[in-house]
Amino acid sequence: MNNIEFYLNNQLVPPPDNWMALLIQVSFMDEDPQTTLNATQLIWKGANANTLNTWLNDGLSGGLGIWEGIPFEIRVCNSGFVVFNGICDLSDENTKFSCDIVNVIIRDMREDMIKQLFQSISWSFLATPVSGGGPTPGPWSINSSDYISIPYQVNNIPDYFEFILCAISIMEVISQVEKIVKELISLISAGVTTFGTILGIPAAVGFVIEVIYWVAELILNMTCVIALIETAMAEIIASVYHKWGMNVLNLMRKACAYFNIGFESSIMESEPMNRLAIMPVKGAWANVQSYSSTLFSIFGGGFSTNNRKLYDDPSNYAATGFAYGYPDGTFKDLFDWYSDYFNAKPRIILDSNGDPVLHFEVWDAIVLDSGVSMPNISEDAPFPQPFQTNASELAANYLVQYQKDEMDVNTYDTYDGTSCYAQFVPINISNPTNVTLKNLINKQLAFAQGVRKTHGTVPEQIFHDFTSVVNGITNLVRVTINSITSLINDVISLLPGDLPTIKPIPKFNLTYQIPIGNLLLTDNSTGVQKSLLLVEGGLLDPTNHTTNDPIAAKKLMKNYHYSSLIYCNDPSGSPYWNQFMKFKQQTIPLCCEDFAALYNTNYLSTFDGQSARVDSLSYNTFKAMAKIDYRIRFQFTKNIKASFMVDGITAQTYPTTLFL
Repeated sequence: MNNIEFYLNNQLVPPPDNWMALLIQVSFMDEDPQTTLNATQLIWKGANANTLNTWLNDGLSGGLGIWEGIPFEIRVCNSGFVVFNGICDLSDENTKFSCDIVNVIIRDMREDMIKQLFQSISWSFLATPVSGGGPTPGPWSINSSDYISIPYQVNNIPDYFEFILCAISIMEVISQVEKIVKELISLISAGVTTFGTILGIPAAVGFVIEVIYWVAELILNMTCVIALIETAMAEIIASVYHKWGMNVLNLMRKACAYFNIGFESSIMESEPMNRLAIMPVKGAWANVQSYSSTLFSIFGGGFSTNNRKLYDDPSNYAATGFAYGYPDGTFKDLFDWYSDYFNAKPRIILDSNGDPVLHFEVWDAIVLDSGVSMPNISEDAPFPQPFQTNASELAANYLVQYQKDEMDVNTYDTYDGTSCYAQFVPINISNPTNVTLKNLINKQLAFAQGVRKTHGTVPEQIFHDFTSVVNGITNLVRVTINSITSLINDVISLLPGDLPTIKPIPKFNLTYQIPIGNLLLTDNSTGVQKSLLLVEGGLLDPTNHTTNDPIAAKKLMKNYHYSSLIYCNDPSGSPYWNQFMKFKQQTIPLCCEDFAALYNTNYLSTFDGQSARVDSLSYNTFKAMAKIDYRIRFQFTKNIKASFMVDGITAQTYPTTLFL
């Protein structure tokens, strides 16, 4: 019999009455490859029952009470090895209380962490200050510095009709400037001649006044040119706004930090997915905004207009506090979304110190050999044990697809990277009605794609070139007029009276650089959250919507979902056959040390040296026996072919490889 100890609220206690019937179950099932420990309901009497009742009643007098489980551990192997580290759950509906007996349900912290505790905390809670009911500040806190400012433009602008009208208006004003310049040159030429023969002061005064008039009109017209260009750029060229999102790796680390567990992921902690961001659904609210331009500044300001202001725009955060970049939902929601995204599963494994670490990997990527070897368990040894196959688990169709956002037409217009569909059929078929390969695995991702701005619109290109020309013209005119006004001011200084001088025209600096790499949206609001691969400055990765886009559905299928297909090539290009023989409910002797080795792993060796992946085992510590389900890789057919449809376009059919 193995030594077994029970610790209730960190104190060694007598075992529960039913401890000899205790079965510890470890599950590594394909569909949920996380280690879980489940145990029968425990029956506590005497002092232990009193401990549980006291814990329950303390909730009435400032204690922790029913909604915090009592720490509970099971240790075996005479070495303090912890096979169960969890809680006694007083809130479970199957827990029963009486004065001297308590039947209590226990929950393992590793199962509980992801399935229940992660579901109990929302991201908005981490962003709430303590004064508003949020958590004590720590590495789990979400602050504005955690947000990524993602620049975007509304790409249903420009209105080309408005652009043409505005261009005509600008050309008319420029034409008027040209006429005024000609008039000034003519006037000044005549004035020079007049000054050569001038006899009286009044003639000079009249000349100065006329020059001042034309200079003022020229300044006004030049200002109108600049104002019209500014207005055109504001109304015809899409302004650059910003929305907040968050780095996914940062979020996962914060979730784990809140529950004091570690985090490791070769997916999320490596390029390029360490740059993956999530942008939650965005909306707007009505707000009075002011408007001003060069033209209105001449008359003392601008005007106000009741626009739809972006309540989650970073510029509003200080004033309104409404801006946010964290996801909607709970910790578990985020891990569920990206589990589908990467065909991954979060799994909590205890490290060498016994501390829990959440590993986020492709579901079959964690291969930890326990070093345990099974005896020959054939019923008719030395003949092979009867086996089953995993053929019934495999689907003829497999789809990875992003959502389309009805509020963002870009998700329809720029469809590249949205979907990848794999279909598998037998190569040789004698009767189609007898084919048993069927079913669909449909990975409908929780996100819409983002579309990157790759080039300027026609008005942007025109304004980019036009502003340079206008700067040159206006500044040439400015230099000329300032030279003239300087001479006029010299004349004014000679005239009687306290006449005002003409102020020099300031330098015009009107430029426009075409923004590239911004997120494109149809409107300021979105209806589906987005998963975005970003580079510095919150810009979208240049590979966006190309054949090299790491987060295109095709690449997600190839790099992460390959292990759920019947066969394909893995990311290294090697053939991957998802075919196994399965053995169920095999009874084997298992000493305490071997169980301890298997506790955090999922591979052992058969008696003939084959590597076997453990699906589950049930261990009776009292009898030192286990029932085990395991599988061994085994190719049972090559009569299969694959075809892949990318973004709705049927590709070639490949007999042994994926499409890249």
